[in-house]
Amino acid sequence: MEIQQADRDTDIDAVRALLLEYLQWTTENFTSLDGKKVAIKTMFDHSMADLALFFPPDGALLIATCNANAVGIGFLKKIRPDACEIKRMYLRPEARGSGLGKKLLLAMISRARKLDCNQLLLDSGRFMHQAHGLYRSVGFVEIPRYPESEMAEALDQHLVYMALRLE
Repeated sequence: MEIQQADRDTDIDAVRALLLEYLQWTTENFTSLDGKKVAIKTMFDHSMADLALFFPPDGALLIATCNANAVGIGFLKKIRPDACEIKRMYLRPEARGSGLGKKLLLAMISRARKLDCNQLLLDSGRFMHQAHGLYRSVGFVEIPRYPESEMAEALDQHLVYMALRLE
């Protein structure tokens, strides 16, 4: 199992595939909650257009591999001088429960520290119970919505906002 910064050229196909899987998984769950259809292609295109935000010097796009196969991703970006945000952390189902999720999360925390952030924020669907347990296991706590969240406020009832102090 390995975690590394995604390469813009050689890893882009794996990033696209994992991002699309993540978006399909999350939108299926959100659609079942509020009945509204979500345009996955629009979300995917928006995420790909913003990909540069998740590369150094102000971010990280980490890719997790197992036996040379890409099985997970994690996006990290600076949202203000002292804070970073985790977005789109995802592991394929076959990689869950292997410890790779924690390894990916710890790598993202390490990258946030290198970006001189003293706070790490995230938003997560309420249905992501395993992820919440993982986040709590390293010290994340629930917080109110933070101003930089790009999630629609109408979804707040279906979201959990969390923060980790990096002091």
